Formats: sequence, C-alpha cells, structure tokens
Amino acid sequence: IINCRTKRKMSHDDEKKEESKRAWYADGIWQAPKLVRGIHLEIPPEEETATSWSELFFDLIVVSVVAKMGKNLRENIEGGEEGGINLQSYCMYFFGIIMSWLGAVEYNTRFGGDDLSHKVILAGFMLSVLMSSFHVGANYITDEANGFYLSMTAISIINVIIHLRIVREFWNHPESRKPRNYGIFNTAQSALMAFFIFSATLVSQSNRWIVITLWFVVGNQRIFIFLSSKLRNKVFANIYLPLTIEHVNERWGLITMIVIGEGVDCLTEQVGNNVNDPIFILYVSMVFITLFCIKLAYFDSVADIVSMDDHPVRIHRW
Repeated sequence: IINCRTKRKMSHDDEKKEESKRAWYADGIWQAPKLVRGIHLEIPPEEETATSWSELFFDLIVVSVVAKMGKNLRENIEGGEEGGINLQSYCMYFFGIIMSWLGAVEYNTRFGGDDLSHKVILAGFMLSVLMSSFHVGANYITDEANGFYLSMTAISIINVIIHLRIVREFWNHPESRKPRNYGIFNTAQSALMAFFIFSATLVSQSNRWIVITLWFVVGNQRIFIFLSSKLRNKVFANIYLPLTIEHVNERWGLITMIVIGEGVDCLTEQVGNNVNDPIFILYVSMVFITLFCIKLAYFDSVADIVSMDDHPVRIHRW
C-alpha cells in the first residue's frame, strides 16, 4: 500500500514538472484572461503563481524612475526653486508610478498568464512607465509635465482594455458575477482616471491641480470605500476578488530588495571627499542600519514562528 501511494505521489509530482516545462504557447499564442486565484478567499489556490522575469524587469524600471525622481527632489532641496522638482510634484509623480505598478501587479496575480497577449500588456505598462521618466524633472503644474500625464493616460487606457477583456470573457461564464463586476468596476475607474489625467494637459496651469486632485481621488477610491462598513461589505460581496498573496508578497519583496539596493548605491555615491568626516560616517552608518532593518522587517521577521500569511508587514495585502 505504501509503495502504491509513493508511486502515485511520484507520478503526480512528475505530471506537475511536465506541466511546468510546457512552452508558453502550448495553450495558444493569444489567450483570454483566466481567473488564477478563484473567487473565494477561504479556498487556497490550486497552484502557485510564480513571478516571471518580465515582472522583475518591470520592477527594475519602476525603481529606476523613482530613484530619478528622488535625485530631482534633492536638486530642488539643495539648489532652491531653480532646479529639480518640489515635494508636491514628487508626491504626485510617485503616486502615478506606484499606482501603475500596483495595477499591473493586481491584474497579474488575478488573471495573469504567459501568452503573447499578457506579454504585450506587460510591455505596454513597462513602456508607459519608462516614457514617464523623461518628464519627471519639472514641477507638475508646468507644461513640461504634460508628457508624464500622457504616459499616465496610456496606462489608464491599458487598464480599460484589459478589464474590458475580463468583462467580455466572464459575461456569460459560470459563476461569473464577481469577475464580471470586477471588470466593470475597474473599467469605469480606469476610464475616469484616463479622462482626468488627460484633462490636465488641456486646462490652464492655475486649474491643473483640480483635475489632478480628482484623478487622485478616483485612483484611491478604496480608501473611501473602506471608510463605510456598508459600502465595504457590498464591495466584498459583489466585486472583490482575492489576491494570490504569495505572488503579491514576492513582487513586494522584489521591489523592496531593489529599493534597498538603490539606497545602498546612493550611499556609496555620497561618500566622495567626506570619507574622513566623522559626522558623515555616522550619518551613513545610521542610514545603512535603517536599510538593514527594512530588510529584516520584510524578509526575516518571525520567519520561523508564523506563516507568510500572518506576517505583520505583509498580511494587509489581502
């Protein structure tokens, strides 16, 4: 009996290995979106969603853009109003980049695949974020920031397209109410964000902050939903689709480690002629300890005591 069970387990493991070796085009080059995680939070996923090399490359692009924004902010602090970007512009640019990254992460963890359609979608996100990096050197109310607004418009249009594909695929699908509603809700949200952020290129500089504020409010609609328990319960019952927490944690872990590496790189750039300055050495040491503590908090904290699902830093991503 034991031998039979062992053979069955080995054959099952072999089948899984064979499936993992299948080419990305085995089920078709252009595939419809498939629900990876399922619609029930209490039911664990049948298989884990691994982070792809393309997603890692996207993380690198995002961190590079944020690092460039940080350098522009430092120029403003060191040089006054004449150079770089002010804090308000930095926060606005940062919100746009992070929301773009989160949109791609949450789509991939729910509907992501490895076929050509999903490769094109991810490439669209990458190119739009990369193009936005050329326009984060000026304050957000100036016309020089229009390129950034157009890049954010492109990302919102991509979100409209991918969620319309979800609506189309799950319109008459069994148990399709939640995925269909999820697609409709996110299509409407992305369309509104595209409208407001594109409007920023058309209105006068004095009124630009109004449409950007509306864009920010629409992008952060979850905050307002969670403030109302009744509205929150309706959203969870009819729209919310659970995340694949292992995949999301892996993406957050990758971008956290890249940010830590970027922080260390910035530290080495600042050494220069200050290597003999004890105050500067103390400053560098304290910043390094801070970066090391971020690493401990995310990757090593209570690793042997609780599971990943109960990690105090990561559990909120549910």
